[in-house]
Amino acid sequence: MSTTYLSRDFYEQVYRLVNDSIIVIDKETGKIVAANPKAYHIYGYTEPELIDMDIKELTIESSVQVRQIMDKVAASSKGCTFQTKHKKKNGTVMDVEINSQLFVSGNKEFFLNVIRDISMEKQFCRDLELARTMQKNLMPEESSPEPNFNFSFFYQPLLHVSGDMYDYVYLNDDCLVFLLVDVMGHGIPAALYTAAVKLFFRDKIRKCHFPSEFLSKLNRYFNHNVDELGIFMGAICLFLDVKNGIVLCSNGGINEFILFDSQQGKCQLIENKGPYIGMFGNSCYVDYGLKLNPGDQLYLYTDGLVDLRDVNDRMNPQELLCQLVVKNSKINADQLFAEYLNRLSSFADRREIIKDDVTLLKIEYNCV
Repeated sequence: MSTTYLSRDFYEQVYRLVNDSIIVIDKETGKIVAANPKAYHIYGYTEPELIDMDIKELTIESSVQVRQIMDKVAASSKGCTFQTKHKKKNGTVMDVEINSQLFVSGNKEFFLNVIRDISMEKQFCRDLELARTMQKNLMPEESSPEPNFNFSFFYQPLLHVSGDMYDYVYLNDDCLVFLLVDVMGHGIPAALYTAAVKLFFRDKIRKCHFPSEFLSKLNRYFNHNVDELGIFMGAICLFLDVKNGIVLCSNGGINEFILFDSQQGKCQLIENKGPYIGMFGNSCYVDYGLKLNPGDQLYLYTDGLVDLRDVNDRMNPQELLCQLVVKNSKINADQLFAEYLNRLSSFADRREIIKDDVTLLKIEYNCV
């Protein structure tokens, strides 16, 4: 087997061209003895200013904390990776990730530190957390505004933010309108579309007399505005007659929803699935009518729920959900989802099976 030996010039080129800061520290004194050009650029010091500077002048950690970190790195044969904060010459504090390794040169020990500025990544994470909170606050409260209906919701983004959205508004004193949307994809792009859908829903729904009319308007709008992006979504719209329990629904690409008949103790899948929203500008949507009796329940859900299966794919997800509804019709949507996961006991880690945003809505008619 041949061995290729790289020249010293090669390593010097890597040292100069690498996009991370490299700082070498004398273990005994804690002073900087070498740095690459990127370090001078990032920290804002010239070479004479940075060389012989004590590492404690770059960090916001206390002397005790710095020594503890150095001792930990020295004790590890593989080095350590950790995050901290460093100060630039102009006083700016930046988040950094440091990969530190002890090495020996001659008779002295040094720490080789590869330092990456992660300030933008940290800010991005903070922004994502803010976006998650804002999106959650855009969802309606779980408490039902209508005495003749009880609502409960389970909502879990796959990432920080979700492509699922639900909302409800009163069309008039007798009609409550529900909307459930599942935008293709995950994360920020999908979440931005859900915000646009909510605005469109609140603006246009009061001018619609049928759920199919609203879905048609939603489809034309998004097909016209995002056609070049290839974005589409599933959506289902329900008009609820709050006094008589009559439901008029139209489905644009959402899964079959479940009707639980409280008198017979049975579930029925309502298959009224139309074209996806935004895929074709001339798509047509139809309305489907239901009459609810007191105690009857509707369960609406997005793809993320039925994509959850046991490891052997032994049971159809809708069948499992129907079984659980019949057995546990008194529990709320959050508890029902927990029971659903419990049945998928073949998985070692249930978190690994969730591969999409999950939303589950339970609507119960309780008028006497």
